[in-house]
Amino acid sequence: MVAVIGVGGAAVAVLGAVWMIAYRMGFREGRESIPIKLIVALAQHRVVCDGSHPEHVVRELVDGLRLAEREGRRLVSQVRSGADGLAVPELRTAS
Repeated sequence: MVAVIGVGGAAVAVLGAVWMIAYRMGFREGRESIPIKLIVALAQHRVVCDGSHPEHVVRELVDGLRLAEREGRRLVSQVRSGADGLAVPELRTAS
C-alpha cells in the first residue's frame, strides 16, 4: 500500500514538473507546434520559387520560428540539394 502511494506521489511530481516546463517554454503564450513538413515547404518556396538567398531564409527560420540555427541550416541545405529535381508548377487561368 505504501508503495502505491509512493508511486502515485512520484507521478504527480513528474506531471507537475512537465507542466511547469511546458508553461515556461511558451504554452502560456499560446504557442503551438508547426509541422516540420510545413516548415520544409516554406523554406522550399522561399529558395526555389522566390529565389531568396539561402542565408536569408535560414535567418528568417531562426528569427521567425525560433528554430535552432543548426536546424535551419540543415533544412535549407536539404531543400537546396533537392531543388534541382523540383518541377515548378504551371499556373492555369480560372475558367
